[in-house]
Amino acid sequence: MAKKIHPKHPRPKYDTRNVILTFGSFEGQPLTALPTNYLIWAMSNRIYALHRWKRGRFAKFYELCEAEVDRRGSIVPQYFVSKEAIDFISRLHHDVYIGTRDPNEGMFSWAERMLEMAVDYIDRNADNVVPGGREGEFCVLMGGIRWYVQMEDGIPRLTSVGT
Repeated sequence: MAKKIHPKHPRPKYDTRNVILTFGSFEGQPLTALPTNYLIWAMSNRIYALHRWKRGRFAKFYELCEAEVDRRGSIVPQYFVSKEAIDFISRLHHDVYIGTRDPNEGMFSWAERMLEMAVDYIDRNADNVVPGGREGEFCVLMGGIRWYVQMEDGIPRLTSVGT
């Protein structure tokens, strides 16, 4: 029987297993122990640029976060839903959520789906879209809820919801 030869997997640019964070709220913890959401947040905000001027060792932080996300096999989300938005949905709009969700859909997944619909309205310049209070923010009225969407770095963010 012939032996199957598998192509070699490309080696990652950085080995993140021995990297210890030396700043911020996760100071002293290994990069491999950080939550994936934090790594994705750091990548999208390029937090390393804020610290590069203090010490040169932070210049590669973005690349290290990206390497760790790749190592985990995580997928960077296309949409971002803030905790504030989830809090407001659970307190103010729970009845709308219950009435419009799929049977096996949690609140976060429902909010992502609603955000996707809101972005579609924004892209089409629909009548129910007005500029929001912050720069780059839109307010989309859907289902009696005001969805505050900020378009930043190509990732739509649901920053808040209102009545």
